[in-house]
Amino acid sequence: MQNDCTCRRSTYMQFGRLITRFMDLITNGSMYFDPQLHSLSYIRGRSSYLLATILAIASTYMTLNPSRQIHDNLFLHVSRLENEVLKNNNRSIEIVQAYLLLASWSDIPTVLSRDKTWTYISRAIGLAVELRLDSPLPYCVQTDPIYCQTTHEVLVRNAHRVCYLLFIHDRVGLQDNR
Repeated sequence: MQNDCTCRRSTYMQFGRLITRFMDLITNGSMYFDPQLHSLSYIRGRSSYLLATILAIASTYMTLNPSRQIHDNLFLHVSRLENEVLKNNNRSIEIVQAYLLLASWSDIPTVLSRDKTWTYISRAIGLAVELRLDSPLPYCVQTDPIYCQTTHEVLVRNAHRVCYLLFIHDRVGLQDNR
């Protein structure tokens, strides 16, 4: 029992380091996440799909993760979670964020027809429309369990940030005739 607990703590610390490095190095300067909101515990409690996506993308970089086996296993897990999300028709801001990350930082396919970038963008836009993330106070923010007067601004800003990122991807797609 002691070894199992120690192993879990070690894995959690390793994931924490991967996420910290991901936030510092990979998304540094980008608008994907709010440092006031997106901590390991927040992401872990909100969406296993977003957490697995962040870890999979962070594990792509050899300086952060020298093990190709961990990387392959994480992307396999992301793929399984993606199928669950689609099958269960799950909807959340975190799922939209995971799609945006996958669209921006997925592995380059060996065959161009296997590129899922615009599939992820399309799914993200569809979810954002369903969640009405463009409204002044999205319903999904109002019904969020942590929503209160003190978290209002951060949660609304998070929803609007996702909309802006989708807008940017959509404009780039229009320029590329996608």
